[in-house]
Amino acid sequence: MIEAERRLLANALLDFSNQRFVLLSESCIPLFNFSTIYTYLMNSTKTFVEAYDLPGEVGRGRYRTQMRPQIRLSQWRKGSQWFQIDRFLALQTVSDYHYFPVFLKYCNPNCYSDEHYLPTFVSIKFWKRNSNRTLTWVDWAKGGAHPSRYYRNDVNNEFLNKLRFGTSCDYNGHTTNICHLFARKFTTHALDRLLRFAPKLMQFNWFLSPYSSFLFVHIHFCFLTYFLGWTYTYSHSSTQFRGTKNLTLSFLLFINVILYFFTYYWFFSQ
Repeated sequence: MIEAERRLLANALLDFSNQRFVLLSESCIPLFNFSTIYTYLMNSTKTFVEAYDLPGEVGRGRYRTQMRPQIRLSQWRKGSQWFQIDRFLALQTVSDYHYFPVFLKYCNPNCYSDEHYLPTFVSIKFWKRNSNRTLTWVDWAKGGAHPSRYYRNDVNNEFLNKLRFGTSCDYNGHTTNICHLFARKFTTHALDRLLRFAPKLMQFNWFLSPYSSFLFVHIHFCFLTYFLGWTYTYSHSSTQFRGTKNLTLSFLLFINVILYFFTYYWFFSQ
């Protein structure tokens, strides 16, 4: 697994404009729009690799004594595999030939390297640059080998806002309630509900939402009505022409009213 992650990072590093690197899965969703996520990552003075010392079978129990002296038990860490790192740490990760071979040799199938390699590596070498938390929200409250999965009926405004603002954390030396930018695990069945709530709640693709499309048409008709009214006012003033003008304007005003009520109903019924 960590070999695949290193290859992904190495390929992404080929583009010199890439400054932040985020690992996500197909069941992850963004909790904020692109500009919020971009600003949060680019302005951060820390990387986001979750790393903690966990006693027990799934923590220290996965350590192998053969890893000494490169890695001692006191240095062994566990954490989420969903990381968010900067270019410096990505370069250090793909060029690591001190700790990586140890994991490759001794972290057998009972030792999940994607949950231990980067947390251990970062804690040993770059702990001052790291926040010791992940930006990907996951629910392990139910216990077991896998986190909770979310389906269509689980998705609503209250639940999404809980993920977005339900915790507090440190960000650049200040306390914030924006601690997670992504969340998982969401099934494909939840997609239609997510697409329904996203435009209004998270301001995703506002100009492509049904509401904005109807609003755009409504504004277009408003301008067309005004333009025709202005044109006819300063044009011919014959009785026949005024009759045509009045009929046209009445029709456009009628369309405006229909569009107004339709967009109003659609927006507030969501």
